[in-house]
Amino acid sequence: MLTSIIIISSEFFMRFIFLTILTLIFIVKVHADGAYFISHDQWAKPKRVETVLQMTAINSVLSDFTNTPNSQLLILYPGGDEGTLWAHDVKAWLVSLGVSSRKIELRPGGGESTSIELQVESPLFGMINIEPGFSRHKDVKQE
Repeated sequence: MLTSIIIISSEFFMRFIFLTILTLIFIVKVHADGAYFISHDQWAKPKRVETVLQMTAINSVLSDFTNTPNSQLLILYPGGDEGTLWAHDVKAWLVSLGVSSRKIELRPGGGESTSIELQVESPLFGMINIEPGFSRHKDVKQE
């Protein structure tokens, strides 16, 4: 009887440890990529390819995106018309710098009203393959 309890509890303990480690790996993988911010003042300056590439946020997010297979680039922007126009302008620049528009997702309601947040979202262990034309929303038609 005591042997069965020890075997059951050690089996439970091993499952618990395995699930805990798996959860930690997931958290580290999903959040390993940084969040980069572009202030309204930075973006308001006249833009050329050279000046856009010199922006730390753009340069860093492009580097992360290039080095993370099957990733999505997220633009979290303040709501409203001004935020929407700003987000689409950032997206247009990213597309002109070589990022596929299908790999960029715009998300309204970003935290700060004076900045846009850029993130690289990577699938867990690279096992999720995002195919061209893929959408999380059934009613959204891709380009």
